[in-house]
Amino acid sequence: MNLHFVMDQTVLERVIGEPSVMRGQLQKLLDTAESPNTTLQVLPLNAGGSPGLEGPFSLLTLPEPIPDFGYAEGQAGMFYIEDREHVRRCTLRFGILTELALSRADSVNLIAERMSSFE
Repeated sequence: MNLHFVMDQTVLERVIGEPSVMRGQLQKLLDTAESPNTTLQVLPLNAGGSPGLEGPFSLLTLPEPIPDFGYAEGQAGMFYIEDREHVRRCTLRFGILTELALSRADSVNLIAERMSSFE
């Protein structure tokens, strides 16, 4: 199973809890990023407006013949995205986000820098 995450840099900037809590959370991200089947990218603040502003979503790709589908949560609840056109739009959004986001290595460096600020 391969996982690919794109997270907004604001997640790294917003302090939740004591410094030790923040260090622990950021260390967990770094540990996750070390997995060879996981790609973690940070969408930098200077990316400006992006498809990420439309809200969080997940895309799931399963073996044939099962079609790809999406999943989203919001104030209205959770829902599965099965309509082919809606799944295609989510796939395009994800592609744009991965292009705007920092590389895997730069993302890890940014997380490590942020973690060091909590020492």
